[in-house]
Amino acid sequence: MSLLRKFVCDHQNKFAQYIYVCSNKHKRVREIVALLTSVEDALRLKALIQEIEAAIVDLEQYAYSQFDETFGDSFSYMSDYFISDSAYKPRACIKVITEEGVAPLVRRPEPFAFIEGLISAPSENSAFDDIMGEPITHYICNDIPKQLSLGHYKNNRFDLDLFREIL
Repeated sequence: MSLLRKFVCDHQNKFAQYIYVCSNKHKRVREIVALLTSVEDALRLKALIQEIEAAIVDLEQYAYSQFDETFGDSFSYMSDYFISDSAYKPRACIKVITEEGVAPLVRRPEPFAFIEGLISAPSENSAFDDIMGEPITHYICNDIPKQLSLGHYKNNRFDLDLFREIL
């Protein structure tokens, strides 16, 4: 119970700070955009556009870094909770759909090396294949080796032919 209380308290503080900082960074973007309507000088207009671009990059970088940090903190709490029941640490990944396909946004633990071919079609990934085919919002697989051996788990990180040879 103390781990849960610590998790909630820690995340409430981070969430409040995140909202405050993001809203201030977004306010700066809105203020610069508001100036655009009154500018007639081409050089000043170009400078304002560059300011807007920089302010948007600043907002996006802060938002992503805080999301990544909070995901990492949440994963640490989850690991602390589950390590008492298992010799194996959990893994977690949040994936998103991009123009190119399904891509990892954040992953814990971090991969020890760069993994080629991380972007895949939704149909090549069990989680997205299930989510897109069913009215569900998340996907959890607690036994990846078993699901792989049954042919029920797809993920482009695994060489399925090699896995079948091992079995």
